[in-house]
Amino acid sequence: MKIVVITDVHRNSHSLSAVLNDIETEKPDLIVGAGDMVGCSAYIGAIDVWSILEDMKIPFVMGNEEDRIIRLHNPSSEPYLRESVQFKPLQFRAMQFSTNHNEEMRALPLHLLLEGPRNQNVFICHVSPHDIHRSPWNGIDPQMEKELHAVNSQVVIFGHHHMKWH
Repeated sequence: MKIVVITDVHRNSHSLSAVLNDIETEKPDLIVGAGDMVGCSAYIGAIDVWSILEDMKIPFVMGNEEDRIIRLHNPSSEPYLRESVQFKPLQFRAMQFSTNHNEEMRALPLHLLLEGPRNQNVFICHVSPHDIHRSPWNGIDPQMEKELHAVNSQVVIFGHHHMKWH
């Protein structure tokens, strides 16, 4: 099975379309996303990315950017999200999403476990197995080590840091 993982699109619908066109030549069995697909700036494109993923039925996990949009839609969200000037782009972006979109976002899983090539399980998450804010890049503490050892997978794929890491 050939799996393509895309991550951290950050609302850039033009780049997503270019990557998906390029991926077509590879003929993958499955395309999945590792989060932060619709976030990061106030520029238009977030809803376009959401629509492309939905139309192509590309499953993806929740990233911290999707979580921020969900939190902003929550009437009891943290005041700093609603009031701070640094979150004006987030506020603008969140308004592009309907209540239905928000519910779909809320239903995104934190991770996916897939059967990969040569019967190797592939575990995909945005930052860590059970938390979209704790990263192995910041050090693997005993709790994260325990979570990683509990993952029944030969391959673990993280998004978030925009870097390749083995």
